[in-house]
Amino acid sequence: MVRSTMASILSDLARRLLDLGQRRPAQQLNLQAEMVAAGGDLDVAEAWRDAGRVYVAELEAAAGGGEAS
Repeated sequence: MVRSTMASILSDLARRLLDLGQRRPAQQLNLQAEMVAAGGDLDVAEAWRDAGRVYVAELEAAAGGGEAS
């Protein structure tokens, strides 16, 4: 359950990055989602999740769609 939830969160962040035109970071998050779903390290996945959230927030703020953390 935890792995599938983390993979889902990472995939959602990747979709948001794609929507913001950030293909390379989106690919990296999708790869991490696949790795955690396959049994990868949850601590590493949490770090990617946190970094992804900050990056998305910064991009949305720069685009006028939200506030940066």
